[in-house]
Amino acid sequence: MLAVRRLPAPVLALLMLVLALAIAVPLTGAKGGNSDSATQCQKGGWQNLASTSSPFVPFRNQGACVSAAAQGATLTALAVTRVTVTRAPSGILFMGRALCGLSYSVADQNPAYVSYDVTATTRNGTVYEFPAGVQEQGYADDPGYAIASATAIAQPGSVVLPVTIVDQCAT
Repeated sequence: MLAVRRLPAPVLALLMLVLALAIAVPLTGAKGGNSDSATQCQKGGWQNLASTSSPFVPFRNQGACVSAAAQGATLTALAVTRVTVTRAPSGILFMGRALCGLSYSVADQNPAYVSYDVTATTRNGTVYEFPAGVQEQGYADDPGYAIASATAIAQPGSVVLPVTIVDQCAT
């Protein structure tokens, strides 16, 4: 028969404290230094985030975002190249009518895009295309020439970009 001896209360208390610390320390230390960054990836946040080393490259999914944050990547808002198509007075008169100029500009340009194909369609259905390098077109200041819609495609890869329309001509 095996005899069990009872440990003194102070020794038992010390053993229980050591056991509690052995369990608690790994649990509190497991959170890691980038848990706040990884939290930004949750609930769809990963769709609007990128690594500062590649700000134009979106994460494939939440797991990729969390993994990057856990490995020490700094997260930032996903950079998006935007094109603005503007119609503005040109200061030129033609047959007594003011001409407006049509141009586009690019903001937050992604270095991977080498050119842009921009198309503007007016209310009367006239389509203006801006191949790479061409940024102005002149036409009469007329309500039918107000910009109805515009598209922009970045090359290479035929990436469709968001377009803002600014019409400053009186119509």
